[in-house]
Amino acid sequence: MKNTDMNILEIYPNNTFKLYDSYSFGYEKPKDDLELGGNYDLLSPSFQIDKDNFANVSFYRLYNTNDKYDSIVKNVYYIFF
Repeated sequence: MKNTDMNILEIYPNNTFKLYDSYSFGYEKPKDDLELGGNYDLLSPSFQIDKDNFANVSFYRLYNTNDKYDSIVKNVYYIFF
């Protein structure tokens, strides 16, 4: 997606994870906010695999982080794939 604030989750085989606070300028790999001079604004990230083998991920983020690479949250959308 172009010109979009993104939070990207990578899950590794040993059940560890990395949660990225990123921004996409075009149709290439999004850039990490820190690399762009922004901030990492995802607080208290957690991850677990439940008994049915589903990944449960949670984190907090302010509606307005004052980071130019973060969108102000007005509506929340959940995207699962």
